[in-house]
Amino acid sequence: MDGGGDSGMTSSNAGKSDEILCLKGGSVSYGRFPVLWVEEFCLRAGEVAIIRGDNGTGKTSLLRAIVGLRACYGGEIRYCNEDVRSVPSHKRVMAGIRLIPQGRSVFSRLSVEQHRTLASAFLAGEKDTRHCTRRDSSRQANSLSCGEARAMLFEVLCMGQAKLLLLDEPFAGLDDRNLDSVRSTIEDLLARRVTCLFVDHTGIARELYSHASDWITKVASNENVPYSLVKGI
Repeated sequence: MDGGGDSGMTSSNAGKSDEILCLKGGSVSYGRFPVLWVEEFCLRAGEVAIIRGDNGTGKTSLLRAIVGLRACYGGEIRYCNEDVRSVPSHKRVMAGIRLIPQGRSVFSRLSVEQHRTLASAFLAGEKDTRHCTRRDSSRQANSLSCGEARAMLFEVLCMGQAKLLLLDEPFAGLDDRNLDSVRSTIEDLLARRVTCLFVDHTGIARELYSHASDWITKVASNENVPYSLVKGI
């Protein structure tokens, strides 16, 4: 896999299909407690999916499980045809899985340029400026507005060879200018057949990507797990 070093993943299954992500028969947990059951959820290269549901039903935990920050019990998490449950989160990121978390999620004492330099070294191996704006690179992250910080986060996490983008409330708190910046970055990634999985309460993702598949977290029939992920109508 491409990235800023050895991802710890092989390419033995490369070319078998264009399936990027597939979760089958497992439960995502919050701490020791299973919260969300996933029977089967699969995405191919360039596809867009939107997950909706009430707060506390496991949407964010699902994204974090895919990137390796939450436990997933049973079943499989297959990325590019390989089960990655035993692959550490940093190696999943290097292999092309990128999580855009909620909130600011930046290093407040580092400048914009320092964020770009760190991301380039870890994710790309060289300076990658495809998504960089003309934002003052000397500004410290703690001086950025919420919208500016979110837009910068997109810039740095989309460096290198991203293949799967996990977006947790990506449009929340953005003004028009920063919304346009984020939309432009996502459109560029989709043009390169990057797969996008959204959790979005604003409705903007549905307006922008009407072709996206729809998924819902709802009360489960399985008595051992409170919620399940099902295909929307």
